Amino acid sequence: MGKFVEEFSHLSRRNAVQRQQFPYDLAADERSFEALRSAFARSLPLIPDSNIGEAPIFVLGLPNTGISQVERILSSHSGVHSGGAFQALPLAIKQASGTGSLELLGADTVEAVAGRSARLIGEEYINCAAQVAAPKGKRVTDSFPLNFLYLGWIVAALPNATIVNLRRGTMDSVWNNFKNIVPADAAKYRWSTDIMDTARYVLMYQRIMAFWRQRFPGRIHEVIYDLLVTDQEAQIRRMLTHCGLSWDDACLETATTAAPHADASVDSHGSGSWRDFQDQLGEVIDFFTENGIPLD
Repeated sequence: MGKFVEEFSHLSRRNAVQRQQFPYDLAADERSFEALRSAFARSLPLIPDSNIGEAPIFVLGLPNTGISQVERILSSHSGVHSGGAFQALPLAIKQASGTGSLELLGADTVEAVAGRSARLIGEEYINCAAQVAAPKGKRVTDSFPLNFLYLGWIVAALPNATIVNLRRGTMDSVWNNFKNIVPADAAKYRWSTDIMDTARYVLMYQRIMAFWRQRFPGRIHEVIYDLLVTDQEAQIRRMLTHCGLSWDDACLETATTAAPHADASVDSHGSGSWRDFQDQLGEVIDFFTENGIPLD
């Protein structure tokens, strides 16, 4: 209806209520991100004993940016089975850490996993993921967005895994998360109930992904959302090649069919919608400008 000021006001009030009910600790996440960089800065912090043959395809990135559509495209391939967004890897890491804290991934968990067996973590992941096991001859996708935090452990514990990271524009990532409702039990997404905390989390994600790309060159395939919209076949071919999959027309058919799904649609209407609210997002724009981050 074009009532952008009213819409932003309603969203802000709704999120403020959620923030009161379910507070968010930015400092705790900052410590976790820093602990990850410290743990993986040099040699891998696990015993390098994994030779697990399973080769899941991890589709990761920020939530509400189009991850489920990328998984939909991949799982349309005749050799791929959709596993959905399950938390097998976070649970495997938490179990390996032996920590008693309630949060899945705190700085204490990162530190406690050091020196554990990569093979045992990989086997625990496979056991946890058994409920979505692929039919014989097919590879399974794992599209839990926050697996980007676990990327170093993926490389060590599942050496044959494929990693696909979906990159969305900075401001689109902030806006798409701020406007979505956070389930009451989803502590891992509570950063999105405040517009500036959302911006800070998006920046932390961008920085940890830059670290992973430098740390594990060639292991991460980047899917750029806007290129997937405008140049679908070329981008899908590149993604399938990285995954070691042959071309399958079904993948392109899925990409061009705007079927309803829970995540942001891959279409020309999704990108840039934040600009309707740029008068209300001035503080966020200034934040990214000051940090030298492109808005799109």
